Amino acid sequence: MSFNLQPPYFQRLGSFLIIKEVGGVVVCKWKFYVFVLLAYFVTPVKSSGSVPESVLTGKSFTVNMPGDEEDPDAGGGGDDNKCDTDPNTPGDQCTFRAAIQNHNANRHLDLNTISFNIDTKALGLERVIIKVGSTGLGALPPILGAVNIQGLNSGSPPEAVGRIELDGSMAGNNAIGLRLLGGNCHISFFVIHSFSSHGIYISGTPPPGEGGHRLESN
Repeated sequence: MSFNLQPPYFQRLGSFLIIKEVGGVVVCKWKFYVFVLLAYFVTPVKSSGSVPESVLTGKSFTVNMPGDEEDPDAGGGGDDNKCDTDPNTPGDQCTFRAAIQNHNANRHLDLNTISFNIDTKALGLERVIIKVGSTGLGALPPILGAVNIQGLNSGSPPEAVGRIELDGSMAGNNAIGLRLLGGNCHISFFVIHSFSSHGIYISGTPPPGEGGHRLESN
């Protein structure tokens, strides 16, 4: 509700002529109109529109490669805002590690999404197994901010649909599968095994980070 302030209302009381003699001279003076401010009228006016609903912001990153390579420019000064481990090759080659890097670079957004669309038939794979650390990079980067990650592959053909495996046998000592440092993450359907430390670990300052995580069917 807002208010519209109308112009003030005035009433004219009138005017009259004053005639008097001053030192033998007749002097005429007009008494000018006198205006009296009576009131301000305040009229309620309906708002022209309601407050728009807030819109969640976020980006989506699709993993299409089963490797463990990193994105060389994610979060850096030359960030191209794409999940791509090999900028010199046409198209985007996005690994899970690179997707986490790009999510972290956009953690200021409300909620990002990481999904999987790996063509197992074209790659000659029966299922998707990500060998974390196989490139010598060690464990995956910690996950910052809020993200929704569903560990199901939607690649073609239909029989390629299946759960994503994270194999930590090559990730090194004290390696954690997924380390959540942010808040409001939804992690589901992963098969996580062979890490020297925890499969999923929630931490932060103060622990357990911002909280509000959902872990389902892992």
